[in-house]
Amino acid sequence: MIQEKLQSLPQGKFSDSGRYWCATCKKFFRLDEPKCPYMTNMCINTPIAVENLSAESPEALEKFGLYYPKLPQKFMSNVIKSSKGLGEKFAKSYLDFLNDWNINYSNQPIQTLKSFILIISGCETAQRISEEKVAFIIMDPEKVWKDKIILKEIIEEGVQYLKNTFNLKKK
Repeated sequence: MIQEKLQSLPQGKFSDSGRYWCATCKKFFRLDEPKCPYMTNMCINTPIAVENLSAESPEALEKFGLYYPKLPQKFMSNVIKSSKGLGEKFAKSYLDFLNDWNINYSNQPIQTLKSFILIISGCETAQRISEEKVAFIIMDPEKVWKDKIILKEIIEEGVQYLKNTFNLKKK
């Protein structure tokens, strides 16, 4: 009965880029057609073509940094021996990703910085904001990163690059 009802619902719109966003599960997909890749016969939602409606903000990316296995961050922790130039490269890649997936981030510079930090660190991140400055507090980085100094240097360089990109005046 459920499958009959699902078949009667309108189909999702195709994405020319093959990129989709699910507003319900907050995930990004590369798909050939707008069908849920997990529960293809039962999901009542269809992934949304990013050309039609993209993720509303970089907040959607926080899941990648926090809730998925920390494999990328732990891998980086094991292979990165020097932070030189990596922060800016990671920040540029992050902005390329946001642009590629049509995510609106320009009106939320501080949230964009926080999401960047979450993705790089793999750690919960708090922020303290005043008139003059913003402080990001990375919680328990030693659980993911062997060398907290390298992580700090990467994040500081990346945040500085993003701060300049957004012309953010806060310290």
